[in-house]
Amino acid sequence: MPKKIYYSAMQHDKLIVPWQTDDRSILNILKRYHDVVLVKLKGDIKYSLDDLIDLGDLYVYKQQTLDDFMNEKTCGSVYLDSAFTLIDELEGYPIRNDFGPIYLATALAQKLKLSKKLSHILITAFITSLNHNLFDSLECFYQKDWDEFDKKFLNKLVEEPYQAPSFKDREVKVQFKKYTDYSLVAKAFQDLYQLNKIHEIKFSLANLQLKQSFELIQMALKMDNFFK
Repeated sequence: MPKKIYYSAMQHDKLIVPWQTDDRSILNILKRYHDVVLVKLKGDIKYSLDDLIDLGDLYVYKQQTLDDFMNEKTCGSVYLDSAFTLIDELEGYPIRNDFGPIYLATALAQKLKLSKKLSHILITAFITSLNHNLFDSLECFYQKDWDEFDKKFLNKLVEEPYQAPSFKDREVKVQFKKYTDYSLVAKAFQDLYQLNKIHEIKFSLANLQLKQSFELIQMALKMDNFFK
């Protein structure tokens, strides 16, 4: 059965706006206030809002800001080490002088607790998707510990389209344990593609797949304030 989704924002354990389906209104609140939590209410479309409050599923997404990510507890982590390494490697390439996406991808990699190898693949793929002139130089970013599958996986990630597939019928999920982490990286990459469009009118919270991506909404919204 189709699902209905409502959003709101919470501050000091209280909702500060009514439940609503308008993404943009909620995004504006997250952009204006620092200590706000995003909340989502999801349930069957047959129920009214009042019924959903009792019967629906409630999701709470505490927001991580760039300040939080760059604090002293985070600095020196293997995730930031990967980010700094990639920034150094990119110095010789004509790319946009915008390191915000690198830090956004790094923050998501840390939240997902990805390995150093998969973190590097995720960040490299995301930056390449934003700078198509890197396509021909992709092999230069391969690491010594990568096998052939890792290289092919990175090459596949940067092939368009970047958005997650949509299913008209009920989705059938088949998981191969060996590649579970790679599947997670693919979803993270697709979510980063969506977060990068957060200022566009067509952006929709419904297109995000991972809980950890919802926790980076505020960081994505305010990234331009740090990197101009």
